[in-house]
Amino acid sequence: MKARTNSYWEKRATERMAGYEKGSEQTISIVSKAYDKAVKDIENEIDKIFSKFAKDGKLTPDDAKALLNRRESAKVLDAIRGNIKGIKDPDIKRKLLNRLNAPAYKARLTRLQVLKEQVYIQSKIIADAEIQASSLGYIDTINEAYYRNLFDIQKGLGLGFNVAAMPARTIETILKNPWSGEHFSSRVWKNTDVLAEKITEVVTAGFQSGAGIRKMTLELENMSNLGKMAAARLVRTETTYMANAAEMESYKEAEIEEYIYIATLDNRTSEVCQEHDKQRYKVKDAVPGKNMPPLHPWCRSTTRAYFSDIDLQSIGRRARNPETGKTYLVPGDMDYGQWYEKHVVNQYGKDQADVMKNKILNKVSDQKLYVKYKAIYGQEIPQSFEKFLELKYNKVKEWNDLKDRKQERLNSLDYNPSLKGLFGDLETRLWYISHDKNIVNLLDSDKDIKDRAMEAHSLRNKYRSEARLMMQNRKKAEELDIIKPNLTFEELVQDKIDKKGLTKDQAYYDIINTAGKTNKEVNSKFNIEG
Repeated sequence: MKARTNSYWEKRATERMAGYEKGSEQTISIVSKAYDKAVKDIENEIDKIFSKFAKDGKLTPDDAKALLNRRESAKVLDAIRGNIKGIKDPDIKRKLLNRLNAPAYKARLTRLQVLKEQVYIQSKIIADAEIQASSLGYIDTINEAYYRNLFDIQKGLGLGFNVAAMPARTIETILKNPWSGEHFSSRVWKNTDVLAEKITEVVTAGFQSGAGIRKMTLELENMSNLGKMAAARLVRTETTYMANAAEMESYKEAEIEEYIYIATLDNRTSEVCQEHDKQRYKVKDAVPGKNMPPLHPWCRSTTRAYFSDIDLQSIGRRARNPETGKTYLVPGDMDYGQWYEKHVVNQYGKDQADVMKNKILNKVSDQKLYVKYKAIYGQEIPQSFEKFLELKYNKVKEWNDLKDRKQERLNSLDYNPSLKGLFGDLETRLWYISHDKNIVNLLDSDKDIKDRAMEAHSLRNKYRSEARLMMQNRKKAEELDIIKPNLTFEELVQDKIDKKGLTKDQAYYDIINTAGKTNKEVNSKFNIEG
């Protein structure tokens, strides 16, 4: 068995990296559109101010100062909070809500402060879009690099062998590795912080100097272009890292012990990459930024396998058919798609890559889901998170059955501390309704009317309080405790007398008769009938 010439391996390595770079263009395009939309939204806010207060399209510095210092009600932040709803990244959403709910925002705000918050929120909407698009793109790059490199190795050697699927844990390790000292999501956050600061400076200075809206718009677009450039640099550099890290895993899978550094040699190649070009390193000692690409921002370098006699023997042994003991060859006309179908899809299933991607992207929400389902089903579901993921992603029928029965099972449970803070508004409402409806069946018929009314009142208050404890939206639950507090029995009786003109005994009967009825107006908001 003889490896092909060096030029073949170097050409294939360069072509692979060019393919990964091309794939990153889709991510960069999504991010670029997010920048355009954010800046457009900011421009619209500025335009509203000019349209309402400017004279002949301009504001004098004195007018602008007075305008920006005008007090705004804190309620204006509700509109800003509405923009946060579409954010997918839980960390970004949490940080923004904490910021807007801070004590500093309880007081009345100036128009300038409100404008600054709008700018900041828009910058984090960009961050959310960039992190989401990048994560998807990077996972695709990792999978592509791992399998495509194994294909090139087999095609180059003329040997075919089945390969191990890339574990989700390995993909996650590559994705979350802060190889440059910071994780890419932290860099996105910092980049958008800088953008928000620069845009705020442009807007503030523009108003205070009396600049026209056209000048401010041009400056905002310049800031946006700088932000796009920073985002593109980050995506390109991280793509280089993801691809090369995945290819290192493919070398390990093929039992290749060393690799050769391959620089893209043109007039843009950095000196540091030129110095590493053609140098040989051990796979186990690969360190991104040191002897494995990327070595710098915009780095386009890659690696190729180095084949020693030991490597070739290991690969040769791998290529043997486990049943016949004979080696088999990769057909010369086999392309990557055919190879992937035979050695990956046929072995692990067509949807396995998507399953791994979803496991990684949904990890935070899956952990919350696991806690919720464990609280509902107890011992009926797997008791480890890993086995729960196996159930969710690989046992479709069983998982769908659990989902279909979830609300019914939840409704059958009495409140316990494990249910606290786990459920959405609809889930909680349905639980509350099911328990309320059963109140009349729990009353002691041997008791007199007043005692039964007191019992009904007590149960209803209990279920209302427990439902609020179950709510995931803690702020809303606390607001409900203030706006719609539980009444004492005496207060409820008096309320019935005052509003309905009832006697005390009639009020007792009314408390019992309405104990199982819930607010129709609230129910209609959730599309709940009855």
